[in-house]
Amino acid sequence: MWPRPLDAGRAAEVRRVVTDWVKRQDALDRKRNHFIKAFRGEHGSDRNAWSADVLAAYDAGIEDVNGENRARLEEAARALADVRS
Repeated sequence: MWPRPLDAGRAAEVRRVVTDWVKRQDALDRKRNHFIKAFRGEHGSDRNAWSADVLAAYDAGIEDVNGENRARLEEAARALADVRS
C-alpha cells in the first residue's frame, strides 16, 4: 500500500487505525447480533413464517447496521490511505 517502508511514527499510526477499526468492528458485530436476537425474540426465528412486512423490517434493520459498518470501514480505509511514507 505504501511504496516505501513506514517510519516508526507512521507505523504506529497504522497500528492505531487498525486497532481502532477492530474495536469498532467488534462493536458493530455485537450491535448486529443484538438486533437479530431482539428481532427474532419478537417475531420468532423462522423467517419462512414472517409476513412480507416483518421480513422487510428485518432486512431494513440489517441494512442499517451494515450501512454503518460500511461507513466505519471506509473511514478506516481513508485514514490508512492518509498515512504517507
